[in-house]
Amino acid sequence: MKSKTTLILLLVGVGYLIFVIYGSLVPLEFRARPFAEAWHDFQNMRYLQLGIGSRSDWVANLLLFIPLSFLWLGVFWPPRSILLKVLASLAVLAASLSLCFGIEFTQLFFPTRTVSLNDIIAETIGAHIGIVLWWLTGPLLLKWFSGWRGTHSSAALAQKICYVYLFILFAYNLLPLDLSLSPVEIYHKWKEGKVVLGPFGYAYPNAAWKWYGLIGDMAIWVPVGFLLKLYSNKSKLALLGRVILWAILLEFSQLFVYTRISDITDILTAGLGGFFGIAIAGFIYPGTKEKLPLAASAQTLLKYNWLSICVFFICFWVAVIAFVFWYPFNFYFDSEFFASRLHYFETSLLFESYYWGSEFMAITQVFRKAVFFMPLGIALGTIEKYIPHLVRRYLFAAGSFMFMMAVAFTIELGQTLLPGKHPELTDFILKTLGGVTGYLLVILLSSYLSGYSLKARSS
Repeated sequence: MKSKTTLILLLVGVGYLIFVIYGSLVPLEFRARPFAEAWHDFQNMRYLQLGIGSRSDWVANLLLFIPLSFLWLGVFWPPRSILLKVLASLAVLAASLSLCFGIEFTQLFFPTRTVSLNDIIAETIGAHIGIVLWWLTGPLLLKWFSGWRGTHSSAALAQKICYVYLFILFAYNLLPLDLSLSPVEIYHKWKEGKVVLGPFGYAYPNAAWKWYGLIGDMAIWVPVGFLLKLYSNKSKLALLGRVILWAILLEFSQLFVYTRISDITDILTAGLGGFFGIAIAGFIYPGTKEKLPLAASAQTLLKYNWLSICVFFICFWVAVIAFVFWYPFNFYFDSEFFASRLHYFETSLLFESYYWGSEFMAITQVFRKAVFFMPLGIALGTIEKYIPHLVRRYLFAAGSFMFMMAVAFTIELGQTLLPGKHPELTDFILKTLGGVTGYLLVILLSSYLSGYSLKARSS
């Protein structure tokens, strides 16, 4: 178990290390310069006075190095000796600081990047926090996750997944943690329109962005309601109340994060998403204690009705995706325009356009584009449950992945003909991964849930 856990931490750590280095050098516009000149500038780098609007950049650099030192200390964490644990911590800290200084020096050869003492200070603090967090929580988290393999209750598994999902949801919605505890700053946030007290009062650029935002905000709460229904035996109204309370807590917390928008509409969309999640879980897994087994003919009818619903939903959701990403449908059919846009799609670097916006907008776009394709994968994964033969399931899975790739590629290809849209290879990958993630989640959950009675729940 220890070797498997270490291997997982190693793979995640290597992946995150590549992400840190790549993200620190995007858009990779290298410009050669004399080494002595670069070294002189590095030795004389300035400390920038950051206002409240730039605070998120500083916090983003701090947060960037927390998972880095946390993961790598987990890789080298010795089982018993305190001395070895201290030495491992010092080694990881030294490596993190070396990487920090190395990245800042390398950025001098990439003029689009800003080099400052602020980044080094923030990344150094982040590396220290990551190590402290591992000492405080790392071994407990490993023990908690290792218990997943020994979980023999669908309710317990659903509860663990729900807690992890809520942690990610809250962490994402509170990034970049540019806290504004001053009443004056909160007042300025309200004056800037970042505190919206009227339902549907936030001004979107157009109808597509409005539906894109509202549906996305609703969709991220569907898994919460779904998982709650699986592990709790409380009434549907009580479960919905719990979802709404979590949403209220999240919006209140966002009030103290300067770059986040506290919008009462998000509470309404969270309630709607939680309602759908609870309803879906109750429909798919209604329980067995209160109801007699269905007759064979009734089971067959229910099966085909459910398959028909899934097929209809797939067609409907593809139409929704096309509407959101192609609105206002002002296609411009010009061969030169199409050729130039297609060339940009083929040659664009991963996450290149995300660099030019704020960290908050980058994270938001990554999650929303993936989330919009997750329902497509979920519907396809649900259909696979009704395919009897294993070989046919594998063929269906391969066909489903190709279908989701085709839909994502068609959306990006259509955007090449739309002025104002930005077709990118990054978006194609994100959308495909979102669909595949939804598909795999259904398969994994079904493999756990099918073997156990869903009425063996914890309150």
